[in-house]
Amino acid sequence: MKVKCPACGAVASLDALLSHDGAREAVLVALQLPAPLGKRLIQYLGLFRPATRELSFDRLATLLGELVEPLQNHRFSRGGRDWGFTNEMMAAALQDMLDRRDAGKLTLPLKSHGYLWEVLVGLCDKQEGRKENAREDQRRFAPSGWRKTSGPVSAADVASTAVQTTEARQRGLQAMRDALNKTST
Repeated sequence: MKVKCPACGAVASLDALLSHDGAREAVLVALQLPAPLGKRLIQYLGLFRPATRELSFDRLATLLGELVEPLQNHRFSRGGRDWGFTNEMMAAALQDMLDRRDAGKLTLPLKSHGYLWEVLVGLCDKQEGRKENAREDQRRFAPSGWRKTSGPVSAADVASTAVQTTEARQRGLQAMRDALNKTST
């Protein structure tokens, strides 16, 4: 059976490819990667191809092997910290790398996945910032005295909380009035 490379158009026998140890390992590793990222991963791996020769199967297997665990666990370590990511975030990071290549902003060939991890750190950092802002907005704009719940709340509970909050405010106002009356006499 003949197969054609979608990146370079090379045609080869599948049997011949799988008889090569590096090619066989690359195929086995590739089968462990998330399918939705496949096309972008192939294009990304092309960023490692030297200008004067082809990317060897052994090098391809090594590069894919370095991606398997992070892609399966949706976690990687960078800068002494563990980062979590989604497939969508990885797809965006890969696309960013390809866009930078197209704009001539990458020095090729790449030597490691370091730049990919840095792009992904930036995306993770932005997502964490959005989540933190949402938590702060929720905390800041939630009426004081209201309980945070994780499920349905009865109308009686809401009314009780509102009455308690109103009573507490009235007590506070009365205490301020009393203090003002004492200072004026």
